[in-house]
Amino acid sequence: MLSNIEINKEENISTAENLASEIRKLILNGTLKPGTKLKEEDICKQLHVSRTPLREAFRMLQSERLVSYTRYVGVSVAELSAKFVEDNWDLRALLECYAAKQVVFNATKEEIEELYKLKKIMLEIKPNEIEKFEENDKKFHLTIARLSGNSELENLIIKMWDNALSLRIIAVQNKNRITSACKEHAAVIQAIYERNAKKAVKYMQEHLNKAKSDIFESHIFKD
Repeated sequence: MLSNIEINKEENISTAENLASEIRKLILNGTLKPGTKLKEEDICKQLHVSRTPLREAFRMLQSERLVSYTRYVGVSVAELSAKFVEDNWDLRALLECYAAKQVVFNATKEEIEELYKLKKIMLEIKPNEIEKFEENDKKFHLTIARLSGNSELENLIIKMWDNALSLRIIAVQNKNRITSACKEHAAVIQAIYERNAKKAVKYMQEHLNKAKSDIFESHIFKD
């Protein structure tokens, strides 16, 4: 229930996107715990909205795996399974390591110079700059996907990225992880800049393995 949760009422929450954004924040900052039932009637009364945009917001959040729907029960905050994390992260590692290798072989000098600019930005991010990290973390991974030269690979990585929103948030709850991740990103970029495919794959694999380990250390899953 949302009865004890404060919502920013200064903004006029009238669209499904805005509703999804508000509920997403509460889930990702831990205010709404996994398994919490989200009752339509309570939310509509508290946020002064109708059921139609709320249901659309639920569909958006369900596509992000942040909420789940069970027949006769309703909508609840999703409880991630350990198997989902393993499957998602292992597949990401396969795709993104291959993408890093392809960037070495396929990207132009100008494209790699574009990627290299991210190295300095990443190394200057401070542990408490979570939003800045999230922005550049996404840019790092999706730029490598784009520069691979394989549009199908890029689309798959984007889909995996969207499906793992909650996992990425969990991974950076430990602020020390932000500093480590930025250094890992820098190592991958440097290897690509040097056109060293073997190191680029190695450092990308290590980066994703460390992120997965941190998720399991900082979060309890339902199975």
